[in-house]
Amino acid sequence: MNRSYPALLAMAVLLSAAPAQSQECDSSCGLGSGSFRTYGLLLHNANTGQEVDLLGAFGFMLPRGRDGRWMPRIDLVAGPSFYNGARPETGLITGIHIGLARALTGDYLELGPGYPIELYGMVGGAGYLGWHLEEAPEDAEFFPALSFAFGLRGRGNSATSRMIMIELLREERFGRWNPRLYLRITVTSPLGRAASPPAPAQP
Repeated sequence: MNRSYPALLAMAVLLSAAPAQSQECDSSCGLGSGSFRTYGLLLHNANTGQEVDLLGAFGFMLPRGRDGRWMPRIDLVAGPSFYNGARPETGLITGIHIGLARALTGDYLELGPGYPIELYGMVGGAGYLGWHLEEAPEDAEFFPALSFAFGLRGRGNSATSRMIMIELLREERFGRWNPRLYLRITVTSPLGRAASPPAPAQP
């Protein structure tokens, strides 16, 4: 299968998703259009622990549109890659992720009054520099990747609330590099502003 097909499908979903009518966000659950720091962790575990990546991430997100529906972001990532060759080995990965996420619907579930949880999709790309990795144990090499993801974001009901994002991120690496499936967890923090307390519940 063409490696670009899943990402193109994900992009089509992002662009065509229409707001659902079941329970729409209003100003009580709106997300502002400010800037947010992102702190993240990415975990890849394949072949029953024979291949493990554990990456930390730090970056920025700029929610835009109604309720912050569009979420462009950029992250720096780095961490070890563990694998079994002739013996257990450890490599190092560092790089940059760029992505564009979109909340897929205008409806939401509620963790509590005024605390919505929303489904989103993302497409993006990455560039890495790796040392002593499974595909090139003797070399340091650069390699690009294309990624797409689906996840959930949970947040408070103020324009400056922190968010927690949990997603499955599929990464297609070009050339001889094996693809990855990451569990990514991201916590955002408002940049240059204190988070506001939740607005009182509406009668």
